[in-house]
Amino acid sequence: MPKPSQFSFSPREVLELLIKQQNIHEGIWALRFQYILTGADIPYPRGENNEPVPSAVLRIPNFLLQKLEVEKGNSLDAAKVNPAKKEVKPRPARAATLRVD
Repeated sequence: MPKPSQFSFSPREVLELLIKQQNIHEGIWALRFQYILTGADIPYPRGENNEPVPSAVLRIPNFLLQKLEVEKGNSLDAAKVNPAKKEVKPRPARAATLRVD
């Protein structure tokens, strides 16, 4: 069976994975990104001259987890997707009793 060379994730799946990776157990979180829009003259590969045309370049340098007050859109409740593990308290040791018959 061939090994996959590409994996696809929805924004909600990425958000859930990041919540788990960051060990977040409470609050409502959304996936956001920072973007930088720049104008440039980029050569257009049609025609004889390959002349540059005015273009827009959108760079996404960072993805962000943003805490929200209410769940909406593509947000997730961390308590539902990554609940905190309940701490198991050890039982107190019982004193041994010696039976003498």
